[in-house]
Amino acid sequence: DKLYFDGLCWSGVSYSVVARGLRAAGRNGASASASVSASASLVGERKQVLKNVSGGCARGRTLAVMGHSGCGKSSLLDVVRGERSGEGVSGRVLIDGRDRSPDFARQSGYVQQTENLLSTATVREALTTSARLRLRNAGGGEVTRAEVHRKVESVIEELGLHNCADSLVGDEMVR
Repeated sequence: DKLYFDGLCWSGVSYSVVARGLRAAGRNGASASASVSASASLVGERKQVLKNVSGGCARGRTLAVMGHSGCGKSSLLDVVRGERSGEGVSGRVLIDGRDRSPDFARQSGYVQQTENLLSTATVREALTTSARLRLRNAGGGEVTRAEVHRKVESVIEELGLHNCADSLVGDEMVR
């Protein structure tokens, strides 16, 4: 019956949103009303994105969340990180058995489905940019360049990125 272990744990996480429009529309020129699927929501109706999801990741381990497009992977990670809260969000998130801190979202991150990285930046530059945006000192202020550098080098070491740290991130055009 132990709800937690050393690391990150979530239990009973549910998330719903208010629909802003019809979910699906015809690609072949059909009217929206003729092509709406059974799971589509009408404007103003609540759509369940996550329902009673539980899981976790032990300290020092990497977590991979996989599934088809639209199944709620990013929504789950946003709720666990605290990026989404308020009406429509429920469940419990613990870190080492304690409630997640309010600044956990700023201290954590994940690789999104779509690349949001500058293709002309190196891996080290991309990590440095992310660190500058996320890291704060104990008083909530900005950290020094030396502290950012130490953190970036620590992440490069931990992830084994030495061989590609100075390579371009790239995209479909830049490889």
